Amino acid sequence: MLKKFLFLVGGVAVIILCLGASKVAQIKALSSQPHGMPPAAISTVKAEEVTWQPTIQSIATLAPVEGVLLGADADGIVSKITVENGAAVKAGDILLEFDTTVEAAQLAAAARVQPGRRLVEHQ
Repeated sequence: MLKKFLFLVGGVAVIILCLGASKVAQIKALSSQPHGMPPAAISTVKAEEVTWQPTIQSIATLAPVEGVLLGADADGIVSKITVENGAAVKAGDILLEFDTTVEAAQLAAAARVQPGRRLVEHQ
């Protein structure tokens, strides 16, 4: 009985040693190969002429290098940007203008509805 047990333990030990030796050989073979960057994949697309939309609707946040975040309290369409990217500005400079045609039309309509009241335009 003891001989069978020792024979079984010896057989398992030989199997473990063989597996360990083969794994060490695999690791040595992989580590001896040069480790270079794989070649970059390059794809091409044929350029073709397309028409662009004259306007794009978008929502954006301006973030200058100095960490200042700009935002508007009012929603609307920007009609004019008065500064260039990276330009120095001072307090009170106008950076952009909103399209105010809708508000101007509402003001004119309100003036026609109530001609006796004085309407004040804020700037």
